[in-house]
Amino acid sequence: MSTTCSHCGAVNDDNTQFCSQCGAQLQQPAPQPQQTPPPQPQTYYQAPPVQQTTIYQQGEKPVSILGWIGYFLLFSIPVVNIIALIAILCSSQNKTLKNWILAQIIMVVIAVIICILIFVVAGVSLGEAYSHYSY
Repeated sequence: MSTTCSHCGAVNDDNTQFCSQCGAQLQQPAPQPQQTPPPQPQTYYQAPPVQQTTIYQQGEKPVSILGWIGYFLLFSIPVVNIIALIAILCSSQNKTLKNWILAQIIMVVIAVIICILIFVVAGVSLGEAYSHYSY
């Protein structure tokens, strides 16, 4: 396609903005709107419902409510709880029970460390107070 200059009548290329003969600004033809296809209705895929199944390995059945209550009472007894935790940890095949026992052991270790820190801080502060107020 070519564009004709309205000022001098010279024929110019379509992609030029000024006339090659007189230098007048050329009027660009209005761009044609592109034909777009009509929008298609959106289709949504719905995933099938997932049925959750629990597969237990050999010897790994869930612990009953009474079982958990029994473990709770057993682990409430001082000194016996540490022995029971270690014995059940070494002998049990139930992964959930082992994870709970490991969490209990970690909590006991954290509690012992916190108690030691409290006694050290209290001892130091009492020692300073005793030396400060002694005659």
